[in-house]
Amino acid sequence: MTSFENKYMFIIAVLDRMTECDQDIQRGSSTELTQLVKERQVDLGMGTVYDITVLPDGKIVAVTEHYNGFKVAVFDASSLEKISENNTTTPVSYIKYLACKSASVVSIGSNAVMVVTLRERTSANKDQTKQTTNTEIVRSRHAVVNGHISEIASRTSLKKCEFDVACAKSDQVFVIFLTTTPPQLEIENLATGLSEIVQLTSFSTVSLSTLSQPYMCVDDSEGHTHVFISAMVGLGNRVVTKLNLKGDILATLLDPMASIPGPIAAFGGGTLLFNYGGNICLLSDKCKIVATLETRVSNLKAMCVTRTTNGLKLYCVNEDNSLKEYSVK
Repeated sequence: MTSFENKYMFIIAVLDRMTECDQDIQRGSSTELTQLVKERQVDLGMGTVYDITVLPDGKIVAVTEHYNGFKVAVFDASSLEKISENNTTTPVSYIKYLACKSASVVSIGSNAVMVVTLRERTSANKDQTKQTTNTEIVRSRHAVVNGHISEIASRTSLKKCEFDVACAKSDQVFVIFLTTTPPQLEIENLATGLSEIVQLTSFSTVSLSTLSQPYMCVDDSEGHTHVFISAMVGLGNRVVTKLNLKGDILATLLDPMASIPGPIAAFGGGTLLFNYGGNICLLSDKCKIVATLETRVSNLKAMCVTRTTNGLKLYCVNEDNSLKEYSVK
């Protein structure tokens, strides 16, 4: 059987398994989450946004593409309205520019963020006849103090054949998703500091595409921690997959309308917010669409939910790099 036939058979199997998942989009919801109220919108004016996270004090940390690497900008959410009124787009501060091919950021404390980058380095053998390319994963921990961000710890490890990385955390674990062959999760227990690697053999080696970055979120629900991954598979469909920390697939949703993975955000109790068919939808813990919460939303580049003293907030970055803030009601 040829490589194309393998891919075709895989797609047919995926479609058969997930046909019921993308049916019956409902316009109401039996959950407490019933609507999103847009509070403000501002043009970030800082290049392509790759990932965002929000600290408990409301500061927004954004990873942006910059030439052949990335920068990290810090915004004060309370100043977004002023930025919008004055038509200014200057972020508070940047960290050092890093030459890498992939990056992801997540909040890990009251004033700290974890920046995970992926980069390659080429080294020559002793006889100088061959050169080998190694991939480095750099886990950098940064502190955000008075609007400025500085590195406080860093760790580097070598891997093989990665082409993308995503990270997320819950109250219990910090997880890195690597699109290796097969893909894998690196899971760190935040209480003990112990970590383990889980091979995702359930992800077929022909299923993940190298054409687009994956997205991930982690949520504590049903007494367990679950990982949700939005990725492009096979011939170009996006699939949202729910897994446990052992790597077992628990539920899936095929998005036939999108060939580019979209960001997902954990709302709590196993439910997710995600971009589907130009809308922001609520996804149940069984990967079923149970409500459409916002319509006519362009393809999102990044999205995250955070709890503040004023309740839940949703931050979305559109393809035009405008940042929208919603109150979750």
